Amino acid sequence: MKKVNACLGILSAVFLFLHSVYQAVSYAFLIYSPVVTRIFADSLALLVFIHGTLGFISVFGKHDSRKIHYPKLNIKTVLQRYSMYIIGILLIPHFLAWMLLSKANSRVLFALLECIQVLFFGSLFLHTAVSFTRALISLGLVTEEKTVKRIDTIMYVVCALCFLITAVVIVAGQSMLIGGM
Repeated sequence: MKKVNACLGILSAVFLFLHSVYQAVSYAFLIYSPVVTRIFADSLALLVFIHGTLGFISVFGKHDSRKIHYPKLNIKTVLQRYSMYIIGILLIPHFLAWMLLSKANSRVLFALLECIQVLFFGSLFLHTAVSFTRALISLGLVTEEKTVKRIDTIMYVVCALCFLITAVVIVAGQSMLIGGM
């Protein structure tokens, strides 16, 4: 189950990048296509749902049910789990973002909804950054610590840049298109 979930996680990361790049480009150049958005979004949502379900079962059903207590928690594990919780909580508001933003009746509510979007983007890219090499390790594709550190560094930089670009372009685009009251 762990290897299947690792594959789903990597595939989810690929679709996350595709969806984010498409959304950023569509907002930046005002060439939005609901059909293309739905294809990327629905594919990503299905992958995330399956990946999240398997991850939840793996973490809480198999691993944590054994009552293993670590003397010191690994920071990557903590970040991975808390970002997972935030993604789970903010996924529905993200799905409803366009509708909620267009119905926001004050600048404060609009700004709050945009902050929720940015937190959601940050959680997704953080989860991807800390989980990617773990998936590669689970699949047996990476074994050397030196390689793990290189891939981690690359993923942290790529995910940070994607987060910044996505957050700025999408929030600015939504503010322009919807008006932000």
